[in-house]
Amino acid sequence: MGARTSDRARRPRANASSTGSSETSTRRATGRRPRQSARASARRGAIEWRRARETEGRNITARSPPRANAISPTEELGEREREGARAGADEPGTTLAPQTTTSDYNREIEDEAMRSGLDEVTEKASMASVIALIVGSTVGAGALALPEATAPSGIVPAGGALLGVWIMLVCDALLIAEVNLKMMRERDEERLIHGRGHSPVVIPLNEMAERTLGEQGQVLMNSIYGAVSLTILVAYINKAGDLLNGVTGIDAAVVATAFTVVFGGLVCVGGTKLANSINQTLTYVCLIAFCMFLGAGSLYAHWSDAPWTGSMSAVPEAIPIIFLTLVFHDLVPVVCSMLEGDAAKIRKGILIGSAIPLVMFELWDTIALAVAAGDVGKDPLDIISADVGGAASVMLGTFGIAALATSFIGCVLGISSAAQPFVDDILLKLDEPPEDARMTHALFEALDTYDAERKPGAPSASRLLTFGGIVTVPLAIAASFPNIFLPLSGFVSAYGMTTIYGVMPPLMALSLRRESRKYGEDPSTSANISLPGGEPTLITLIASAVMITIDKMYDDVSALCGGSIFASASVADVADIASLAPVLS
Repeated sequence: MGARTSDRARRPRANASSTGSSETSTRRATGRRPRQSARASARRGAIEWRRARETEGRNITARSPPRANAISPTEELGEREREGARAGADEPGTTLAPQTTTSDYNREIEDEAMRSGLDEVTEKASMASVIALIVGSTVGAGALALPEATAPSGIVPAGGALLGVWIMLVCDALLIAEVNLKMMRERDEERLIHGRGHSPVVIPLNEMAERTLGEQGQVLMNSIYGAVSLTILVAYINKAGDLLNGVTGIDAAVVATAFTVVFGGLVCVGGTKLANSINQTLTYVCLIAFCMFLGAGSLYAHWSDAPWTGSMSAVPEAIPIIFLTLVFHDLVPVVCSMLEGDAAKIRKGILIGSAIPLVMFELWDTIALAVAAGDVGKDPLDIISADVGGAASVMLGTFGIAALATSFIGCVLGISSAAQPFVDDILLKLDEPPEDARMTHALFEALDTYDAERKPGAPSASRLLTFGGIVTVPLAIAASFPNIFLPLSGFVSAYGMTTIYGVMPPLMALSLRRESRKYGEDPSTSANISLPGGEPTLITLIASAVMITIDKMYDDVSALCGGSIFASASVADVADIASLAPVLS
């Protein structure tokens, strides 16, 4: 193969006793630890090897950041690769992985794919499994904010808004599928030249943005996704504290901390495999409790006093929450891969898989508002928990905790997969501090000691730092500012999710169609086309998403300027968001 191997890569790692004696002699001679210990050198080599694999083998390890309940199947592969690289570096007497050329590594990837059966011999997923994936991911924590957001508008107007937003989001999902299928075919054509067949590896949204909108599009996608994920994590932790406080009577900040430590710790220590198992179990619990609540709630509903119609002017305020509740779009690339690029089945899976949650949310909102009997001054779910009791209250609490846990796990896992390479880069570039920098030196020593002594399967120091940084700040904010779940959810949806899932899909499709036209193809006759109407349809979708953001911005500015000038937004909600500014800065 002619693989190039560095001296450090060829040299076996010294055992613990020799390392210790070497460091001791260096200390005696210089009064300091060596500039780079054997442990740190091994860690550097392992990280460099992983970075080379992720950079040169992007087509194998690419991952899409999952939404609330969704855990991409390719994340587990990436996690195993990271742990394998670190474990190999940690074994005494082993040789670090050699540096390889691009051609050598590509051949290694192809051989590994053939051995593992991940490449050409794959079994297409069933339509039922695809529909179940979309339904399980969509029914999550967003549903907890829906009744309170739609209470002022009433059942019928809220139902119409749900239908309208669903139509918009289905169109956006079909556009994501269109771009993804085009990129899959381009990749398969290139592989065919080299005698390879179809690859089932998922093409994530950020790579789609890079392909169609350039590097700036990818940076925008990643930046907004990171900000949205961290902000919505605050909302999830805050709502979990409220629900657990109502069940246990313990202070909301304490139970929110316990919720974060338990589920965050399980994901950190257990990795993607354990997180996936927990997430699937909680998703089943969530769906069962949801359906049981609908049955029990219908018996307690005050149908004669139900708020069938309310204020039509309140409908726009509910749209960001409805948008958040119905989003499932980062699963679309996974669906395309599961169905092996079958456009007809992908469209069918998206339509049916998203229509089922739509019906469920219509029923959920109707029953919740009917049980609350039209009291728009409080969260209908709080009224049900406090006044109704019985089976409906139990099912509601079970659904709430399970939905928040699944959303929390998916969100933390998505952020960690994106943040881990940055933490590794920081550790890679970190030189050992001088002795007089005591705190930094102690941290450096602790990292080396932990990684040297940790048991197989235990999380690395880099992973612990990543997870600690991810959950600490959101937990501190969530514990300090009560009752911010609804305003934060609306804020994130209107200013972040509308851009990622409302504006960028039409922009990506527009760019790809114009590129096809430039090279003499007619996009309107392409078998890959998923949404008719041409550019006017795409521009309409972009304008609709932008209008959601503008309306939210108008409401927020009007609330800050005073209700006498602009009287359409909740001053309390905006004040809660504004109070976070000093903390976030």
